[in-house]
Amino acid sequence: MDTPLGRGIDFDGTSSFARFNATYSPRVTLSAFVKSDDLLSSPHPRIINMPDYYLYFSTRGISDVPDGNANTLKFYSNRTGDFGVWNSPPDTVYEGEWMHVLASYDSSEIANTPKLYINGVEQKVRLQRIPIGEQTTGGGAAYIGDREDETRAWDGQMDEVRVYNRTVDKEEVSRLAARYASAVWNTYSLSANPSADSEGTFTLSLVDAANRSPDAEFEWRLVDESIGVSLSDTDGSIVEVSNPENVNTRIVLKASNVLGVRYYKYDLISDPPVIDSGVYTGTTSTGGTLWIEVEEGLRKGSVTIWDESSSISRIREPILIDSFGNFETDRFLPFRVAGKIDGGVSGQIEGTAVAFSGENIEPSSGVSGFAGFFSGGVIGKGGQSFDLRVLDNGDAFLWRVGAPTELIKGVVAIDGSLEFLGGDGSLIAGEIDAAKESIRGTLSEGSEVRGIYLRQDESNPDNRYVNLSTRGFSGFGENVLIGGFVLSGDQSRTVLIRGIGPDLESRGVAEYLPNPLIKVFSEGLVIAENEIWENQSNVDDIVAFSNRAQASPLPSKSLDAALLLDLDPGLYTVFLDSNGEAGEGLFEIFDDPDGSGPSLFNVSTRGKISGLGNPLIAGFVVSGEEPKPVLIRALGPALSDRGIVEPLADPWIEVYSEGAAIASNDDWSEGSSPSSGGNSIRGPAQGLVNAFQSSGATPLDFGSKDAAMLVWLEPGLYTVVARGVDGAEGVALVEVYEID
Repeated sequence: MDTPLGRGIDFDGTSSFARFNATYSPRVTLSAFVKSDDLLSSPHPRIINMPDYYLYFSTRGISDVPDGNANTLKFYSNRTGDFGVWNSPPDTVYEGEWMHVLASYDSSEIANTPKLYINGVEQKVRLQRIPIGEQTTGGGAAYIGDREDETRAWDGQMDEVRVYNRTVDKEEVSRLAARYASAVWNTYSLSANPSADSEGTFTLSLVDAANRSPDAEFEWRLVDESIGVSLSDTDGSIVEVSNPENVNTRIVLKASNVLGVRYYKYDLISDPPVIDSGVYTGTTSTGGTLWIEVEEGLRKGSVTIWDESSSISRIREPILIDSFGNFETDRFLPFRVAGKIDGGVSGQIEGTAVAFSGENIEPSSGVSGFAGFFSGGVIGKGGQSFDLRVLDNGDAFLWRVGAPTELIKGVVAIDGSLEFLGGDGSLIAGEIDAAKESIRGTLSEGSEVRGIYLRQDESNPDNRYVNLSTRGFSGFGENVLIGGFVLSGDQSRTVLIRGIGPDLESRGVAEYLPNPLIKVFSEGLVIAENEIWENQSNVDDIVAFSNRAQASPLPSKSLDAALLLDLDPGLYTVFLDSNGEAGEGLFEIFDDPDGSGPSLFNVSTRGKISGLGNPLIAGFVVSGEEPKPVLIRALGPALSDRGIVEPLADPWIEVYSEGAAIASNDDWSEGSSPSSGGNSIRGPAQGLVNAFQSSGATPLDFGSKDAAMLVWLEPGLYTVVARGVDGAEGVALVEVYEID
């Protein structure tokens, strides 16, 4: 049957029950959301009946139930000498109402008293029967809604019955009860019915789908009492509203009962504001630029204000728009932006004399074929990203986030070319390729010229990693070199995994692992391992795959390790074991170059960094024809929460291409600031936070010494080198993520 939380069970009070197998636990919590249709359906109707514990009601009207136990929540503990029974105060459970009931008990000490809760409120517990002897430990058949002999039937509904093998605290109980109370209140809504007797008059009532009002106390009020709207009978479930002047206002209802308090609001809109989805542009009172974008649902959007004279900048900050057209940014932020949309837009920046106004941009046929939203960045330079919105009329707005951060307005020419002049004198130029849904161009800062690339949000070029590798020191304990990777898609994939030690000598590494052993883990279990790459039946397949993937050939009879595996999509971990002798090792994974679509999603490696001369080195190849965004991180302090005793205190990462460093980062959130009471970030690091979320990477504490960068890279071979600042030593985790 339908219940406030979804699908529950209706018990008929005679022959319906659910059965399950219960195992014994010395600590137990029994929890359920229940509604009794008949408290007298049986003596002591059962909610949960287990061999060692019960949760049930005791009801008034049964001859052997004294008034002190009537209409109470009870808990039973079975003992070898005599069972124990405890109950809530009388008349604390009711017929016809949804209630959350819970008992939590530690039976290890006979003197312990169970905790009883009704709707999240802890009850004063009365001992009805003293327990004697040891707690029984049998376990076995257990019942919901009755007991084995079918003499304790429950008549009513139940939902989300829970049995825990532990006790719970008040906070957890409150969360459970509040969740259900919220679900019950959500079944009700305000319903308006016009009056047939008087124009401008109607009634409001709080009802569910069956037009029933809750058993509650009601208090109706107007947000603004002085606007010509009046309410009558403000303490009942139905209120009459008179609005002869056809004004806009809000009516609030406070409803309260045993489940708590819920507020409902009704927006009385007699003269609806004119709100259109799309873009509003304008200026501030001090000559700045205004941009507001309203989403299709007309209730959300974003605002950008760039005002150099007042030094106020807001880049695409979210806004919420109410039924009256009022909008505002986050209340926690300084200089909150608030305004109103009604045909045009107007507003104020809180705490300043800066006002703003603007109009909705009507689509035109001035420039066709280029409209859209593009995002990208500077090729090979982390910490700077671009968001570009091109309108139908050729107007273009470029959000430049990083150093500097600014909003620049420009125009798209008929051939798709565009230019933006930055406030620092830099020139951003490019051309839209409508067929590829992308933009290539340049960023000129003085004598330095770098490439830029942006792609349309809906486009998804078929770039992918074809191989990933990491080199580092592998020792013992937490200093073992550990690699990880993720396979995406919905089909199995053939990959080559190698653990290189002896072959590093030919690459100039003196202290290499003499006899590496690789172990591949999935969900904590070893699924494959290898010590000597040629000691396998599929060695010919390994050689053939290596040639296709352009992996450097391994010498015959070398002690390097390799595995060719068919793996399902998922997360995998590889241990490059030192096999008793420490040294430098290289972990590599190669995707099948003949496979279709992207597969390798990210790679990570954990190992010991010892001074500047013994870094962790990760390598990867970006294939395809277009640049792609890559998230690169080196975690040190963040590892302390994962049980690492000696994490690297301050990691630093550099990205190399063709032997030259092209990007670096020390502290990931430097140059940014927390906002929204610490719940979000403003500044260049906001792009990193978005990348963490989209890739599934673990969030980092703001202000931590961990390193991270989001950088756009052309197809090619890249190397990431992670070191400790000032030669620091410790365990670090290097991660490389593909970003969609």
